[in-house]
Amino acid sequence: MVFNERKVDRLLKIFTVLMPTSFTFFVIIDNIFFAWDDNFQFVKHVMSMDTVNSVVGWRNFDTPIIWKTAYTLLICFETATFFIGVYALIRLLKALNKDSDAFFKAKLWGYLTFIFTLLIWFFGFIDIGGEWFKMWLSPSWNGQPIAMWLSILFSVLLVIFHQPERD
Repeated sequence: MVFNERKVDRLLKIFTVLMPTSFTFFVIIDNIFFAWDDNFQFVKHVMSMDTVNSVVGWRNFDTPIIWKTAYTLLICFETATFFIGVYALIRLLKALNKDSDAFFKAKLWGYLTFIFTLLIWFFGFIDIGGEWFKMWLSPSWNGQPIAMWLSILFSVLLVIFHQPERD
């Protein structure tokens, strides 16, 4: 068996897209089928800011329809992220043995996968949940630590994915 450095490099890049795609799949399954109410309670408590003591408490949303809408939109965005990731994987696998230009064009969907993933975990959980709703002040509904770790992990994978092609 001949070691093909270019193919290994490309397979590593494909693997970096597989990770956020598979992670998002499990999050969707959990949110819809196994822990709907648990995760809805998280959204509800973060948005209502009922467990934080802050001078910016006026930012809260205390309306069930808004909580349900936000949770549904989150699941829809996660689902879109998953399908973009699946499409990226298909495109990348089809371009695995093609020239560098074809593989580079296929990488666009991989970039979109990372952008959507970071929009969920960094923008959604850290920026909006953490800073707007002050989630980090909650003793029981703080998702910022895991969101930060996921954002760092997916950012590192993005850096690996972005490495130039070898010919």
